Amino acid sequence: MAEIVALPLKLTFNRSMLSNKLPLEWKSAKISPIFKKGSTIKLGNYRPVSLTAVPCKIMESIIRDKMMKFAQENNFKK
Repeated sequence: MAEIVALPLKLTFNRSMLSNKLPLEWKSAKISPIFKKGSTIKLGNYRPVSLTAVPCKIMESIIRDKMMKFAQENNFKK
């Protein structure tokens, strides 16, 4: 499957980086309540979780990793 989606993802990532724009589908998220603890009838016992597009998460991960590598190689400190 990776071989099939790699090129379209690469093209989308590159287009997004060059244009400074994200695909509209990546800007929306579905919010789902996740139960924490206690009574299931109290709204305060749930937390919202945002479900975003997987390709966007992949691109964010790649960018984060590249930025961290750059910061470490150039001795940036917290």
